[in-house]
Amino acid sequence: MTDLTANSDEELRGIIDHTDAVFDELATELEQHPAVSEALRVLIQSETTTEDFVVLMTAQPGVGQRVLLAGLSALVNVHTRTTVRKELDRRVQSD
Repeated sequence: MTDLTANSDEELRGIIDHTDAVFDELATELEQHPAVSEALRVLIQSETTTEDFVVLMTAQPGVGQRVLLAGLSALVNVHTRTTVRKELDRRVQSD
């Protein structure tokens, strides 16, 4: 992630709000697509996740793609949110 020191507190809070919106969209995606939710459940409980994901991509490529994109989106947004929170905390401690 880029250096956040130049961003205002308001801009950083806007980034946090955006990550909240993305998480809400991901939750809605799971509610609207039970096959994606079920695929995630199976993969999380699997002892052979990689192999099971390959099977999923072969058998249900649309579901597999949604699982992959949801996972990447969640990971990126968790990282973004954590980085922004750390910057906001740093600012509070330095005041």
